[in-house]
Amino acid sequence: MSDFDWINDIKPHYRFEHLEFGPHPISVNMRKEFEQNVPPNRIINSMLDWEWAKMHFKNDHWISVVMGTHMSNKEMGIYEVFSSILEEPVSMNVDEINQHMFDLQK
Repeated sequence: MSDFDWINDIKPHYRFEHLEFGPHPISVNMRKEFEQNVPPNRIINSMLDWEWAKMHFKNDHWISVVMGTHMSNKEMGIYEVFSSILEEPVSMNVDEINQHMFDLQK
């Protein structure tokens, strides 16, 4: 046993890096629209790269994080975040998301 094994027992422990991003449902639907020969436009093009992660915690709280050119500024590390304790989506950076995830897991 090392001097730092106690760190593994600290709860909560999920952070931004534990989120698993995949295609956002809106992006998937927009791609289907393109397949049906719908003329592309600027709004639709900006939705094609949305990625989404959602995580549920043991205490019934959850977080949803979206990144993409229209929703967030991925290059600057800004994401759109919604959760079980927010009334509306807000923009957050990774540190703010980590803190918010910590608060959700208390």
